[in-house]
Amino acid sequence: MNRFRFVAIVVLLAGLVLAACQSVSTPGGQSAVAPQAVGATESTAPEQALTKVKVQLAWVKQGEFTCVFSALDQGFYAQEGLEVEVLAGGPDVRTVQVVASGAAEFGIGSPALVIASRANGVPIKGIAQTFQDSFTVYIAKKARGFNTIEDIAGAKFGVWFGGGEYEPQLMAVKAGVGKDNVSWLPQKFSMVEFYEDKLDVASATLHNELHVVLDDGYARDDLTIYRASDYGAGMVSDGLYTTEDMINNRPEIVQAFVNATLRGCKWGYEHGNEAAEIVLKFNPELDLQKQIYQVEEVNKLMTARSAQEHGFGYMAPEDWEISQEGLLELAAISEPIDLTAAYDSSFWEMVPEEYKTLSDLDVAAIQQRIAENLGE
Repeated sequence: MNRFRFVAIVVLLAGLVLAACQSVSTPGGQSAVAPQAVGATESTAPEQALTKVKVQLAWVKQGEFTCVFSALDQGFYAQEGLEVEVLAGGPDVRTVQVVASGAAEFGIGSPALVIASRANGVPIKGIAQTFQDSFTVYIAKKARGFNTIEDIAGAKFGVWFGGGEYEPQLMAVKAGVGKDNVSWLPQKFSMVEFYEDKLDVASATLHNELHVVLDDGYARDDLTIYRASDYGAGMVSDGLYTTEDMINNRPEIVQAFVNATLRGCKWGYEHGNEAAEIVLKFNPELDLQKQIYQVEEVNKLMTARSAQEHGFGYMAPEDWEISQEGLLELAAISEPIDLTAAYDSSFWEMVPEEYKTLSDLDVAAIQQRIAENLGE
């Protein structure tokens, strides 16, 4: 699985990107424009033609992107004047290229991805931060002698190259093991290589692979779970980004997309089980219970840390600073970039408060629901 890959020379490979993308549609093959939700505020210009835009997911259609799917299903994009088509990601989709080439107007990825892309001359910018923490942990089997961070020295460590390697490599550096004392290997879509001991340590998202491993018969007590944040190496994950051209020439479209997406985040947080059911409308092959689990883990990520004070989508400057410091320490970029040019918080600031605030929700009740769904 290579969900973070990007290539600096966008134009040369744009044709390959277009072929790799998958368009998301409803089970009946309808366009992914949701009808207006019952009870929702009517559009101020109901007769106006909707503006068509595309969003490139960082990975396949799943609960990780509950903000987008909830916004589609509840009609939030349409109410903002947008007809949104969703492009599925995957191991062979260069997501940054898709956006930079103009094949999609918006993308989902981490600050580290945006920074590294800009350092390579790709003019994308962050416009909102949907996840407020890292979604990745690193798992190893205790039975194979992995109990402390020092045990990863010499290990075959699976990572998602193209951006997914930054955090675990920084963890190795910060923990005193060293980047060069670990064998970094490309990790595939499934966890089979971990089961077969072809990987000693595997990357696992909190909302997907970790639960796959647990569902496949491993107990938490069988595993050592490494978190980069425990070693000062945590990097926040999913956020929204677009191109400088969109920001400069179509700011009203950018604002509309951010408004509706964050509104979708909030709705999904408030309606966890229903949000998981919505995901299955766009990918019926998924298991509902696993998507409930995934959506609830995503809800925790969306409301962690800075979101407690600022609400959904807030971009904390320190998260961008930490990501850049990590990239520099790993020599993933040769020199620092201007972070003030790497993200634009003005769109988040203009989002209506009722779309992003937590203060009008029964957070305690929602957190209790999340804990029950996750078995905590």
